[in-house]
Formats: sequence, C-alpha cells, structure tokens
Amino acid sequence: MKRAVLPRYHALDILTFALTRIKAGQRVVLVVLTEISGASARPIGTPMIVCENGEYAGYLSNGCVDADIALHAKTALKDGKSKTVRYGAGSPYLDVRLPCGGGITAAVIPDPNIDALEMCLNNLMARQSITFSLGELAPAQHYYPPLHICSAGRGENLLFFVKTAIAAGISVQVLCPDENEVEALSCLGATMVPFNARDDTLVTMDRWTAFITLFHDHDYELPLLQEALASEAFYIGAMGSRNTHAARLHALAIAGADKAALSRLRGPIGLVPSMRDAGRLSVSVLAEIIDAERTAF
Repeated sequence: MKRAVLPRYHALDILTFALTRIKAGQRVVLVVLTEISGASARPIGTPMIVCENGEYAGYLSNGCVDADIALHAKTALKDGKSKTVRYGAGSPYLDVRLPCGGGITAAVIPDPNIDALEMCLNNLMARQSITFSLGELAPAQHYYPPLHICSAGRGENLLFFVKTAIAAGISVQVLCPDENEVEALSCLGATMVPFNARDDTLVTMDRWTAFITLFHDHDYELPLLQEALASEAFYIGAMGSRNTHAARLHALAIAGADKAALSRLRGPIGLVPSMRDAGRLSVSVLAEIIDAERTAF
C-alpha cells in the first residue's frame, strides 16, 4: 500500500484525487467515516480513497488503522460489495487499536458513482456547500468549501502569515501595496490581487472566507475594511493595539458603518494577545481564524 501525500485533506482534494484516478482507468474505493464514539482524529464525513493499485489518499485515524482500511477496500473491490468496518471500542479486530480509546465506523464503497462524485466536486469547486450521500451505508454528509483567506498588508507580519497559512494547506489571496514584496509573496504560493485594481474582490468574499489586514500604516485599511464588511466573510480582523482598534472603529463609524457591521470586525487579532514577533503573531492569528471557522459551521 502506498499513501499519496496531498497538500491538504479536504473533501475537495480527496474527490479530485478519486476522479483523476478513475478517468485514468483505475477502479477506486470510497471510504467514509460514518460514526465516532469517544475521541477521534477526524470528523464524521471524512473521506478516503483507495485505488486498485494500492495507492490511497486521505486518512481517518492519523495512521492507526488507515493501512488496514486500505486492505478492506481492496477486498471490497474483488467482491464488489459495500460494507462497514469498525475499529476501537466495539470492534472485532482486537489487533487494531485506537490509542485515544474511542471507536470509529467507516463505510467501504467500491466503484462509487462517478456522477455523484463529480456533482459533489463541482459544488465545492464553485464554493458551494453540498449534502452528499452514496447509499444506506454512507448516510448524507454535509460538506463545506475549504477555508480561504484574503489578507492585505505589507512587511514581515504579512510575509510570515502567508507562509504559515500556505504551510497549513490553506489557499491565500494577498493585496499588497508594496511592489517589492509582491514577487516574494507570489513565490510562496499566494494568489496576488492588484492593490489598486481589486474591483469587487473583497465585496464578493463568501461565507467560507476570512479577511485580515496586517498594516502598521493604518491609512490603507479603511477602504479595505469597508469593502470587507459589505461581504459575507465569516471572519474579518485587523492588526493593531486596543487604542488603534478603537480609532479604527470610530473612523469606520464616521464613514457610515453601522453597529452591526462594526461588531463583525475583530481587533486586536490573535488567539494569544500581544504577540510582538512576526512568526508567532502569524500562528496566533491563524489559530483564531481556524477557531472561528470551527464554531461558525
């Protein structure tokens, strides 16, 4: 068995892997985590794909049972029958244990319907949520588009934040007024948006997008935040001290922002307060965004 390492393990990426292999002529097995008791490394609905050549992508247990699940998947390909497999508490497989002490059940579905896979993938690529089911063994699961972050700023704080988010497998758009920094940010894998030709980039952000500003020179912020507050973004935050944030809210109110809009703006940002190191600030801010995503959906 050979694990395919993906940049991230969102359902969108797992389904892309599956369809690529199917269209290349391979048979695949879809494995879906359908039940959890106690602790679990992954949430219900997590998909995994196993190919007939032994290659697999995704994980349900961070390595504890994935190789054994892949073996069950290969057996399912031979007999063509879907089944469920239980590990941990309540499992008949005494030699396969979950260190967390919990239990998981997975549906193993050989030769999943390609039209259903494509429909789910197309919705996620279009930044739309979808309820997805492949029969009685894999009840309907609700999948959301992957987290996307739009960030605006300049300097080391922006550079380190972009590096941290991309390392975590998150797609990042960047607006930066400093042309000397644009090339470096592009090389990190960020999608650059022309700062003064951004059109409706911010206004049209969807509800699975987070927006932050990372400026020391806060004069850049006001128009960006006005646009962001008109969007559906689930998280909007701006770097700066408490005094800076108070002044920012006052300026936005004078510019016409109402209380409901202002209540959406976070500041100072970061799960750990008062970080004065660019690297640690980036981790702190990303952690806050991820925590907000976890509670929002």
